[in-house]
Amino acid sequence: MADPRPPADPVLDIRVRWRAGKVLLGLAGTLTLVALVRPLAPWSPDWLKAGDALLIGLGVTSAALLASLRGRKLPETLALQAFLVLSVDALGQVIGARGFPVWPLMTLLVAALAVAEGLPLALAVAGQATLLALPTPCALSFPPCRRAGRRRSTGRRPLPRPSATSLSPSP
Repeated sequence: MADPRPPADPVLDIRVRWRAGKVLLGLAGTLTLVALVRPLAPWSPDWLKAGDALLIGLGVTSAALLASLRGRKLPETLALQAFLVLSVDALGQVIGARGFPVWPLMTLLVAALAVAEGLPLALAVAGQATLLALPTPCALSFPPCRRAGRRRSTGRRPLPRPSATSLSPSP
């Protein structure tokens, strides 16, 4: 019995992988900008937390799949490293609210990338990590804002508003 022939059109063709790597790199850049507003912080709405966590999870999984294939290109590698930094930052947003620092994990990630991938990529990752670390000290320098929404009732009845007829002069 002869071995079956491989399909003529592979699912992950090099052109498809190149385009997917670019898309993932763009998504990582967009999520980096979104991470500056701290979407996983305790005060964020639940839909934003779920959406951000889902996009980071899908992105890191897809980028790892593309980067693990033979013949990988630069966009796939950059996307994987950017999503790894976003994952560590997301972990920092979740556990940082409880007082645990995330900088040791980020330092280990940058050091491992400097050894495995080289200095230019490690510097790019360190730049992204620095950008993602900026909102924390900046938030401490501004006073906390009141949460938008309805005003709470004080338990007192509001004073009646004067009507237009009561303000008009009498004839």
